[in-house]
Amino acid sequence: MKNDNQVQPELVRVSVLFRPPTGLQASNETPDSRYQKITRDTNQKRKQLIKWLRRHRIDYSDVTMMDAFSTVFLNIPRDAIAKLRTVPDVAEVDEEVPMQFDPL
Repeated sequence: MKNDNQVQPELVRVSVLFRPPTGLQASNETPDSRYQKITRDTNQKRKQLIKWLRRHRIDYSDVTMMDAFSTVFLNIPRDAIAKLRTVPDVAEVDEEVPMQFDPL
């Protein structure tokens, strides 16, 4: 049960780049089979990441995938970014910086 007096941490948008699956440069791999392998691998690692977040009781929201690039995006507390870098198969974690657009 959530205590109404507790302050919820501000969530920031991050990108998580996973290590690519092995065997992508095999001579019998077609572009389509490489894409399928990367997509399956990214989806599996996304599921593992969510389990890891739950096990470590880290709030998260809005998980989206960019499967062809082994990348997921999600919102997490800023103080969890360093912890996220320790997750198995995570190669890089970056906080997304909103772009400012000046009106024309």
